[in-house]
Amino acid sequence: MQLPTGLAWHAVDVCEANILRVTEAYVDSYAVGDIWLVQGSDLDVAVDAGSGIVPAGPLIEAISRKPVLCIALTCSYDHAGGWHSFQQRACHRLDESSLADPVEENTEIADYLTDDMFRALPSKGFNPASHQMIGAAATRIVDDGEIIDLGTRSLEVLHTPGRSSGGVCVWEAATATLFTGEMLYDGSHGPAWPPSDSGAYCQSLRRIRRLPAETVHAGHYGSFGRARMIELIESQLADLESR
Repeated sequence: MQLPTGLAWHAVDVCEANILRVTEAYVDSYAVGDIWLVQGSDLDVAVDAGSGIVPAGPLIEAISRKPVLCIALTCSYDHAGGWHSFQQRACHRLDESSLADPVEENTEIADYLTDDMFRALPSKGFNPASHQMIGAAATRIVDDGEIIDLGTRSLEVLHTPGRSSGGVCVWEAATATLFTGEMLYDGSHGPAWPPSDSGAYCQSLRRIRRLPAETVHAGHYGSFGRARMIELIESQLADLESR
């Protein structure tokens, strides 16, 4: 069956006050990550960047109407594929080289971005097998404990390796809100499980378990609350520690 083309690629939903969820509407959430736009008075932060099949930067910057800093929580294509399309780009120093030159990341795309993941195509003749992540240099390097000031709110960067050596989560203490990216989400991990660095991954899970988070905005499949966060962490720790 021929898939439709020319449809608006991204969907934008208001999750709560000044937090928007941007998704790629015609690709299975297993294969592409969620983007979370956190809006402040002086700066907006895009948490992750999607796959880049249709780069999200121009859309998000148009929505924001103010400077936008895109922070890559990991270097994988489904979360950082659109990173290059933002004018301001932040990452942890240990992921900097992979984001600038994503050779290894591009070898994994064909394992996830298969034809059956699509309900529509971004353009006529698009071939998922040919999609490649475009590298870009960071404009800002962030480290553990660093505070990103948005004006009326602030976000803290937490170094949480395990998926990638420079993996991070983003924590807003004032609202007890945690953005976990690839580190924790409520759905299938496919061949990405178990993670390659399970020791670091377990340490990162234990760290975020100690946070008094009430809302988790994850890298796939949307959001969940504290009870589900604890349940997922305990299940994953038990599985990894039994191996």
